[in-house]
This record gives sequence, C-alpha cells and structure tokens, in this order.
Amino acid sequence: MMEERMNYIENKAIVEAIKLPNNILGYLDWTTGLIRINLTYEEYKNGNDIKILDKVLTTLVHENFHAHQICNSGFLYNFIVEFTYELWENMFAMYKDEPVLQQTFQEGIIISKAAKDILSRLYVKHGKFSTIDLIESHAFLAHNLIIDRNLDYIQYDNLLTKKYPNTIYSNLFQYLKSLFGKKSFHLLPGICFVALLFNQPMKVFYLMCEYLKTMDDFEDIDRLVKSSIDYLSKDETNQYIGLPLSLVKLKKPLHPYYSNLLKFYNKNYTELDLIRFMTNIIYIPENFLVNSSRPMIFNSADFFWPEDFQSDELSEFSAQEYQDSLTMLTSLSFKIFNQTESKLTLFEVID
Repeated sequence: MMEERMNYIENKAIVEAIKLPNNILGYLDWTTGLIRINLTYEEYKNGNDIKILDKVLTTLVHENFHAHQICNSGFLYNFIVEFTYELWENMFAMYKDEPVLQQTFQEGIIISKAAKDILSRLYVKHGKFSTIDLIESHAFLAHNLIIDRNLDYIQYDNLLTKKYPNTIYSNLFQYLKSLFGKKSFHLLPGICFVALLFNQPMKVFYLMCEYLKTMDDFEDIDRLVKSSIDYLSKDETNQYIGLPLSLVKLKKPLHPYYSNLLKFYNKNYTELDLIRFMTNIIYIPENFLVNSSRPMIFNSADFFWPEDFQSDELSEFSAQEYQDSLTMLTSLSFKIFNQTESKLTLFEVID
C-alpha cells in the first residue's frame, strides 16, 4: 500500500529551481532519487487528457528504471554516493542561511572541481560511446518492454529509426546490431547491466562484446550473464564491484535516499532475481515497480511520498526536515547537472 502525504513548501524558490522544458514531463534526480513531475498535483491526479497521462506513465517508468539501475550497479551506486556527499559538503559550506540559498538557486552556483571530476566519469568517451550511453540505452529498451511485454526486435528497431534516430537511445543499439543482428534486442540489457557492475564500464562493454562473439547460442541470457561476469572478473584490472545489495547484507552504511529501495530488494528478492529483472526485462513483476516507486514533486510544490520512504540513515531528522533536505539537495543537483557541458538526458516521449 502507498501512503500519500501532501505538504506545501513555503519556500517556493526551491521548487522553482527545478524547472523543466514544456516538452519534458518528468525527471529523476539521480542524487536523491526524487522525480520532478512537470504538472501540478491536480493535473496529475484528476487530468482527463489520456494522451498526456500516457506520456506521464511512460516517463515515470523510464525514470523509475534509472533508480533501479543505480541500485543494481556497483559503478552507478558508488558514483551516486560519492557525488551526493560532495554536494552535501558544497551545500553546508556555501549556504548558511535562506536568503543566500534563494539567491544561489536563482543566479546559479559554483561547482567544485571534485564534483566536476566525479560527473566526468559518465561522459568520457571510449571509442564511440561513454557510460551515459550504456545507461540510457538500457533504460530506454527497458521502459518500452515494461510497457509492452510483446515488443519485438522489428518494432523496437522501427521505433528507434523513425522517432529517435542518432540519439543516445539508439546509437549503442545500432552498434550492437552491427555485431549481433537481431540478437542485439535480446542481448543489450545484459551487456549494459554487466558492464555497469565494473569500475570501468566502457572497457568492459567492449570486452564483453568480443567475448560474446565467440558464442553460438544467445538464448539463455542467465547463462550468458553469469559466464560473462566470471570471464571478465578474472582480469583484476577490470575491477569488478558487483551489486549494491551486498551492502545491505553486510549491514554497511547506505545512501540515505536509496536505502529504502535496497532494503526492499533485500526483503523480497535474491541477487539472482535482481540480475534476471535487469537483464531479462519481461521477468520484472508489476509489484517490483509499484512497491519501489520514488517520491515525486509537482509544479504546485505538492509531494507524493511512498510509504516508509524516510531513511534510517537520517532518522534524526523530522519528516519535514528530511523532506526539505531532499528538496534542497535535488535543486542543487539539478542545477549542477544542467549547468555543466555534459547534461543528464531529459527524456521526452515523442508522438
């Protein structure tokens, strides 16, 4: 069951800082896992434009899948933890009172060199592609399969060719198609997932492609993923990290805004379940998405909170303090990601 707790934030400057273009209906802040919805709560709850609501649903599935990528990738999870704590230090160091906070959000921010260096890991090119290409290619195919479980190679290839040609969603798929033909549709989720378990995703991506070229049978994705991880892990320079779920089992400190998702995994699924969900998308159960949805903030400054979202890691905060800290950090993160040359892709559903 979900619990809705609607709170109005008097400091509208924070909410207004997270502005989206009219054609973008939603955006996941990777730092906090909060989803920004480009509608008022009333429009979202009581809207009767089916076309808009379908686009919102598609956007929510895409953005929620990014949260699952973060919590099922050693590379991405470590990236987010490091970036989040760098932003916390920036926020505490630079913003001592509300007027300064508002002015900063309105006029722009100073980005620390450390934050820029961390961000660059997503965008450094290795051959034709960077890690962000892996992430978005995986999420785009995943959300389309979640919405249409009968989607096949021909339909997906036509979608990319007609509506998303030469984009971050299609380029890596086209590369895999040149290597594996129609099997690229079946292989892409597993290749992206495995690469993101390592500290050098793009190096591993190309190595895995070479490894798969030696295979004759691509039907058993579970077997291919396991054998690929075993093969790639033998070379210690590839720096295998694994799944963040292991941190829960070892009772290690967790990211304060993703700990509830990791604990949800730990309570309900094994690592093998999670690997199958991320590599064989059609196996994702409906409750996996519903019970692990993210908090959302609307144009009207209303909030939607999943049940028991507040983290044990920040248990000393009151509910309102927790919400305020989440919103301020989201605003700061959004500004940084969209003030740098390399921006997070804003996902648009194209008719």
